[in-house]
Amino acid sequence: MSTKDYLNQIQSNKERIRQLNLIKDSIHINYTGISAIDYSGDKVQSSPHDVMFEKGCDMLEKIEEINAEIIKRTDTNTRIGFEIQQMDADDIKYNTILFERYFVGNTLADVAKNLYLDYKYVCQLHGEALRLFGQQYANRINHD
Repeated sequence: MSTKDYLNQIQSNKERIRQLNLIKDSIHINYTGISAIDYSGDKVQSSPHDVMFEKGCDMLEKIEEINAEIIKRTDTNTRIGFEIQQMDADDIKYNTILFERYFVGNTLADVAKNLYLDYKYVCQLHGEALRLFGQQYANRINHD
């Protein structure tokens, strides 16, 4: 995995977390609709309460799985953000550029504007920051 790919996990995780929260919202809506089903005209083996309980348990299990994935992805983002902030760099701009680019999600043009620096200079600093980050965290990057 390249250093960019490693850092890009942050934005991928943020998007997946957003999607998972939408799925959870949908599950909650479906669960609240379960009790609206009228079983009085149906001839079924189990009582409506058993069906509701089973569906509720299934939904709860799915929500627990979703929450576990959200926690895992959030922990990964926190770890990478911490790694960026703890990077051994002579110039704090390296940390700032990586953090704004990958954690915040700004473009390099936005980063340059925020730091009041020339875009080409920020591109050069970004390349150097990636190189330094890759050296410092090579074991982590190659492991993930």
